[in-house]
Amino acid sequence: MASISAVDTALWDIKGKALNVPVYQLLGGASREAILVYGHASGKDIDDTVAAVAEYAKLGYKAIRAQSGIPGLDSTYGVGRGKMFYEPAEKDVPLESAWSSELYMNFVPRLFERLRKEFGSELPLLHDVHHRLTPIEAARLGKELEPLSSLLARRSPLPPSCKKVFA
Repeated sequence: MASISAVDTALWDIKGKALNVPVYQLLGGASREAILVYGHASGKDIDDTVAAVAEYAKLGYKAIRAQSGIPGLDSTYGVGRGKMFYEPAEKDVPLESAWSSELYMNFVPRLFERLRKEFGSELPLLHDVHHRLTPIEAARLGKELEPLSSLLARRSPLPPSCKKVFA
């Protein structure tokens, strides 16, 4: 399937170049005027993460993913290795790291309490747990974070800025 997809994409590209039009025009034209993207803010601790979120907000991001190192763990998946840079992949072999659901679940609500205190409830904040929690743990964490969720997220799955785009 992957090879068929590659050939299909190449053929659309060739036709677009031959007609001197972008591929999206060949597919019926633009489907939206804009799309909401998020910045990936992370830090070694809560203070670093707050500073990183502030930087993305200053750059104009309307939604920001916040990840932070967790006290007691040497590394945390999802925390970038540089300013304004996120690349989780490792060279050679996969990275093995220690994990503690208990430390994580005790820490993340404190992170989001601080972020809400600093940035209010209107800024859509995202967080990625990946595959680290069991379904029951994830549900417990979601319930605990619910009061800290964006007012926009509680009213609608899409912020108002996206509704005109997707309507």
